[in-house]
Amino acid sequence: MVHLLAAWEWAQDKPELRENPDYYLGAISPDAIHIRDHDDKSHKNYVHYNNWRTPDPDAVLAYWRERFSPFDIGYGIHVLLDGQWATDFRARFPEMLLPSGKPDPKIYYNDTCVTDFRLHDESPLTPMLFELVRRGDSPDDHPMLTKREFDAWRDETLKFYDRPCPMPGPAKYLDMEYTLGFLEECQKLMTATYERRLHMNPIQQAILDRRSNRGYTDEALTEAELQALADAALASPTARNCQDWHFSFVTNRALLDEFSAAYRPLLPPGAIDASKYDVLFRAPLCVFISLPERPASNFAQVDAGIAVENLALAAMGLGLGSVILGRPKEVFNADPSWEQRFGFPEGHHFAIAIAIGHPSVTKEAHKIGEGKLHFVK
Repeated sequence: MVHLLAAWEWAQDKPELRENPDYYLGAISPDAIHIRDHDDKSHKNYVHYNNWRTPDPDAVLAYWRERFSPFDIGYGIHVLLDGQWATDFRARFPEMLLPSGKPDPKIYYNDTCVTDFRLHDESPLTPMLFELVRRGDSPDDHPMLTKREFDAWRDETLKFYDRPCPMPGPAKYLDMEYTLGFLEECQKLMTATYERRLHMNPIQQAILDRRSNRGYTDEALTEAELQALADAALASPTARNCQDWHFSFVTNRALLDEFSAAYRPLLPPGAIDASKYDVLFRAPLCVFISLPERPASNFAQVDAGIAVENLALAAMGLGLGSVILGRPKEVFNADPSWEQRFGFPEGHHFAIAIAIGHPSVTKEAHKIGEGKLHFVK
């Protein structure tokens, strides 16, 4: 009932969701893992997108970028609530916790069950919400759980309340007063996460979706793609408009392969299999950014970094992959003749590079470490 009432309250200003059966079915569905695992909770954090014990709105946002149907919105609302619930009651009622930090199961399950039954019995919304859940349709392509599991959990949930509360009660900590206050407080994070998804534009989407791709197909880039990337590179801002950088767009396969071969002897012994390593990952295009030995701006290196990000995002917008490269510097240091072979202007030296092409491999986003951001307001 807590999840359904929270979903109802949150949807009051969203007419497309307020009485949508799929949305309410989604709002109870992450717990369908119990159909598969029963009392084993080792997978709950996984199916709750890292929100079972602490809130992780970024994980929900990533999920919503891929799937944003009413069912999926309800699913995300459920897990955002759970992350806040676990954090909140632990901080509010430390006397409920065992020495391990886990809640005392006798207290926790008594309180939550007693309060949930009171919400069910006393809320005038119960018949309507249960009817909406009953009518909801679950997806058959969800990445976490199956349609059979969703539907079975719906049936178990609806049947659960067709009996008296199985716990003796009364609720000592997680009572009606606490729960109703929490239902109001938890709405803020739900709204903030949802609005981040609504306000996402194609540029922000590209920033969040981009990965470092270390493998490419043999498909060459078209002239239009090359020109679009060149436009993005030359449009990158520079300090005082000094434009110290120069871009060498290299697509010559034989030359790129020779450059990669020149890097292999520079690898530390035993680090990786040098015979198979390609420092450019066999991308069909590598853009080498060079700077003069004495640039006009003190921020030329920063400008080169801005330019390579412009290229990475432009590649993403074209449906291409990329990986930013620093290791080629070792080849230029060992054999400066590569500067001339790649057409660097006289007196220019390597700053940074980016390989671009149609990716054959990808990866998940890196987890952001703690303490990497704060706001000063």
